[in-house]
Amino acid sequence: MNPAKYKSVSMSIDNWEIASKLSNLIVPNVTLSKSKVVQLALGRLADEYELDLVEVTPKLLKPTTEEKHASNN
Repeated sequence: MNPAKYKSVSMSIDNWEIASKLSNLIVPNVTLSKSKVVQLALGRLADEYELDLVEVTPKLLKPTTEEKHASNN
């Protein structure tokens, strides 16, 4: 496995079971991997939130600790 291309995550047993059920329902007569199910779900969420996946970077997703307030201008 190429560590520059893949990361590993864990999920709860309940979510594992949901992914297992979805893996058989998304494409009829085909069983998708859990990874593909998660990839499809993330893609749909990204579309819903209109994320441009090409421009999303870790820096963009990093929460800021500095609070911005109108009185600080």
